[in-house]
Amino acid sequence: MRYFKLKHWGLNGWLLLVLALMSALQLACKKDLFEANINTVDNSITLTANLGPDQGISLSEQNSEMTLLILKWSDPGYFTDTARGNVIISYILDLDTSASFGAGKSYNLGVSLTSDSLTGLSLNNKLLAIGCTPSSANIVYTRIRSVFNGDTLASNTISFTATPYALPLPALLIMGEGGWTTPATRTNGYLLTSAKKDNKYEGYINFSYANWGGANCKLLSTVDNSGYGWGTDAYTLQKGADISTLGNLWITPCPNYMKVNVDLDALTISYTPIKFFMSGTFNNWGNSAMTFDANTNKWTATGVKFAAGDSFAFVTSVWDNATASWNDPSWDICYKIDEEGTLVFAGDPVWGGNNITVAQTGTYTVSLDLSNGDGNYSFEVIKD
Repeated sequence: MRYFKLKHWGLNGWLLLVLALMSALQLACKKDLFEANINTVDNSITLTANLGPDQGISLSEQNSEMTLLILKWSDPGYFTDTARGNVIISYILDLDTSASFGAGKSYNLGVSLTSDSLTGLSLNNKLLAIGCTPSSANIVYTRIRSVFNGDTLASNTISFTATPYALPLPALLIMGEGGWTTPATRTNGYLLTSAKKDNKYEGYINFSYANWGGANCKLLSTVDNSGYGWGTDAYTLQKGADISTLGNLWITPCPNYMKVNVDLDALTISYTPIKFFMSGTFNNWGNSAMTFDANTNKWTATGVKFAAGDSFAFVTSVWDNATASWNDPSWDICYKIDEEGTLVFAGDPVWGGNNITVAQTGTYTVSLDLSNGDGNYSFEVIKD
C-alpha cells in the first residue's frame, strides 16, 4: 500500500518532497547561524558625551546652528563570529527629564553607527518636546539603546543641565498663488501650527478669492523650509525641497473661511468652510451669528446683552458639499475654556471644556481670534 502511494506521486510529487526537505534543512541552518552569531550575555554599551552632570548649556538662537551635544557609544558586541554574517542593529536616543525614562521621547538614529551630534536648534526642539521649561535650567537624562530582533540593550545614563529657549510653534505658511501672495516669513492669519509638535497642523484661513471656484496655494514649513503642494488629489500632499517645483493645492469651494488640517506623516490635507455663532444662556441656547472681519481676522458679535452669571460657547455651521448649503449650527466644532480660562476645542469627539461665564450684567462686544494657529487661539469679552 505504501509502494502504491509513492508510485503514483509522479515527478512533481518527488520534487515537492525534495524541496520540503531542503527548506527544513535551510531553516535549521539559519537557526544555528543565528544562535552562533548573537550573544547578548555580558554585552553592554558605554555612552560618553561632551556634557556631564556638572556641566550646563544655555541654548539660544545665536548657537542654534552650532553642534552642542556630541554622543559616542561603544559597539554592543553582539558578534561571536563576525565572519559568518553581519547583524543590523538599530540605535535609539532616549531623552527625558527623569532618569526612569518613563515620559520622555525616543528618536530613531538609524543603523550601524556609534556616534551622533545635535545642533542647538535640534537639541532645543527635543528639550521642549520632553517638557523642559524655557528660560529655566532643566536636568536632562539621555541614553542610547540598541535594538535587534525585538531585544533591547540600554547604555549607561548621562545627565546634564540645559536651558532651552521658547520657540514659536512649528508652522506651515500658506503661500498664495492665483492673485494673492503672502510674505515669505511666518505670518499670522496665513499659517497652520502644530500645537503638540506631532506633525499635525491646524489653522483657520480666510481664502478671500476664487480661481475656478477654489483657492490655489502651497505650504512652506518653518521647521526645515520644505514645501508641500498637490499630491495625487485635492486631499493629498507632495513634499519637496524646492517649493517652486510643486503643484498648487486647490482649496474649494472658495472664497470661504476655512478650518484647515494637515497631517505631514500621512501627507494629507482637509478643509471645511465654516461660520461661527454664540450659543448660551443669554439667547436660550440659540445661535447668535458672529461677523468675520477680514482686516482683523476676527469673528465679532457686538451689542451682546449678558446678565450676571450668563455663560456661552462658540459653535459653528459647516458647509455641506453634498447639498451645497450650510448645515444648521451645531456643537460638533465648538470652543470653550479650560480650567485656566484658555480657549480650547470642545467638540466631537472631546466634548470637554467649560462654558465661558460673564460676571457682570451689561452690553458686550465678543471677539474670537483663530488667526494665530492651533495652540494660540484666543477670545475677548469686553463690556461696552
